[in-house]
Amino acid sequence: MRAIVWLRRLDYRRRYLRRHPGTDMARVPVVYCLHLGKTGGSFLKTVLRDPGSFLAEEVLFVPFGHNITQRHLPRGAVMVFATRDPITRFTSGFYSRKRKGQPTSFRDWTKAEARAFGRFAEANDLAEALDAEDPALRAEAAAAMQAIRHLREFQRDWFPDPARLAADLTAGRAHRLRQEHLNADLMRVFARLGAPPAARGAADPRPGAWQQLQPHAPPVGPGQGKPAPPLRRRFRLFGRA
Repeated sequence: MRAIVWLRRLDYRRRYLRRHPGTDMARVPVVYCLHLGKTGGSFLKTVLRDPGSFLAEEVLFVPFGHNITQRHLPRGAVMVFATRDPITRFTSGFYSRKRKGQPTSFRDWTKAEARAFGRFAEANDLAEALDAEDPALRAEAAAAMQAIRHLREFQRDWFPDPARLAADLTAGRAHRLRQEHLNADLMRVFARLGAPPAARGAADPRPGAWQQLQPHAPPVGPGQGKPAPPLRRRFRLFGRA
């Protein structure tokens, strides 16, 4: 994975030089962008790829897919990542996979996912089953959690060394974006890092790409409300935010 990090950095370095020929790259700080599933990472990468997003670009942003975690980054590296409330992330992940990733992409269900969605039609059904009195139902729910891609991946999985994360946050090397306030946090953090957003008028200060790519949730229909309280208790019990 460290080879992937090196190759991705090289790729984005070349892109940067195409936009800013003649730049002394030794003077350009590198900021790595981790992509925690269902936290707004795709939106973040879209902004980074839009050359009109910034007034100035004094840093080299290097975004990754879901497979890169903090342990793959060099020690002392500066990074940006987004987090999300575990409950809304659970709901979003459930329905994203139920739709097979559509409309933005398509990835068919695995056999295990097909069984999971055949057993649990709604996110709330699965949430309640996690703490069901029936051990067989609890086992089915546990199997579904492992089968559905976005549900088996917890946000803390991207940070296997909590002490390292805490040290980077304290030192100002790690910058957290909240999915619930993604636009505001992006503008604040990017400006601090040396890439102030390009204003598009006083009434709407967001860059052009941001105006079209607001984080969104699937339409709420029957059974698609906030998951039942048992899920909240389970996340608190195991600390699996």
